[in-house]
Amino acid sequence: MFWSKPPPPPRPPASTSPPPQSREAAADAELALLLAELGSETTPTPTPTTPTAAPRRNDNDADRKLDCVAAFDELFYCYSLGSQFLNVYRYGGLRDCREKGAAWRACLRARVRGADAARDLLVARDRALAASWKRKGHSSEDVWAVRRRPVDRAFEGDFDDLREQLEGRGGAGAA
Repeated sequence: MFWSKPPPPPRPPASTSPPPQSREAAADAELALLLAELGSETTPTPTPTTPTAAPRRNDNDADRKLDCVAAFDELFYCYSLGSQFLNVYRYGGLRDCREKGAAWRACLRARVRGADAARDLLVARDRALAASWKRKGHSSEDVWAVRRRPVDRAFEGDFDDLREQLEGRGGAGAA
């Protein structure tokens, strides 16, 4: 019955297991085991005896790691309900995710090929995307002109006179 004394707790079986360690001691032992495993896994790789050509590298095209999982995550997020609601709220319409799908497919295609072919494929794809963005319409390059020579004496002059001129014209510089 519920008003009687509860039964005594069961006694742990007598075993030959070591006494329980403190939390810090257990963590130290686990770290030592992990370091021992990592030390045994790292074996020096033999250096090739035949000279190999240096990999082609163009300074304009940074080496990139193929990350198809990240590309798929971007595609999945693009089609997600939250992303579409956000796009409707901001821009008044659904988001077009075809470019994200094309990026994921290009990553999968490049991953099947070798490292050099994959890099060449991705560089060509990036150049084609940049060209298509320029064809689509306006960009920041349309607004800003490249300065051919540096500005001379940009911060010289009498700023009090400039302020008076602006205030005299009713400009926005009036304080």
